[in-house]
Amino acid sequence: MRKSIWLVASAIGLSITSLAYADDYPSRPLHLVVPYAPGGITDVATRMVAQALEEEINQTIVIENRPGPVCQT
Repeated sequence: MRKSIWLVASAIGLSITSLAYADDYPSRPLHLVVPYAPGGITDVATRMVAQALEEEINQTIVIENRPGPVCQT
């Protein structure tokens, strides 16, 4: 009995704590990394998705193009 009361109390405490932090997340712009050069179809598609996502979540999204060497297997 005592153990179940402790579990319920801790669950309530965790849920209240998570609600307190939920309203200001994320506090910085989100960064989407595109592993290809700018101007390609992947970049254009990512920018279209990011624009729709910005409107949905009311948060700034920054697209970062980081092309790198191709891994050969």
